[in-house]
Amino acid sequence: MLEDMPAETYWRWLEFDELEPFGAQRDDVRSAILGASVCNMLKGKRGRAFKLADFMPDFRRKKAQTPDQMHAVMQQFAAMFEAFHGDH
Repeated sequence: MLEDMPAETYWRWLEFDELEPFGAQRDDVRSAILGASVCNMLKGKRGRAFKLADFMPDFRRKKAQTPDQMHAVMQQFAAMFEAFHGDH
């Protein structure tokens, strides 16, 4: 398709995508809106509000975590789980 598309048309589609994203990027934004909304509703008044960026995928390569960093993340998950289920 791109081989048959004139360059001007291609650039117009890129400009349009800047204004109105479509495809996988748009789907990621929609999912992030839903995720942030649900988590903000469930968190109650405690803690910081979740942002869209908290739920947007980041495909850049990251450094591998150390075992201590992994343990700290799991402790945070456990604390969030306990805080949520401890309210009921």
